[in-house]
Amino acid sequence: GRVSVFVTFGKVGSLMVKYGEISEPMKYPTIAQVKEADIEKLIEAGKAEWESIYRTKQIISVIYRAK
Repeated sequence: GRVSVFVTFGKVGSLMVKYGEISEPMKYPTIAQVKEADIEKLIEAGKAEWESIYRTKQIISVIYRAK
């Protein structure tokens, strides 16, 4: 799992967390790497986020920590 920053024109940006296969080329700067031991947790979080966006609208908070 890699954490990247995507900034569009203007003052809009996104923090992206990628894991597994992707379907489109994404060449954004990587700013962090998820520990291998936490990949399963990342996948669970990704599934919860997907459900939140498209079904439940539940707010999900995430805490990022530096080593």
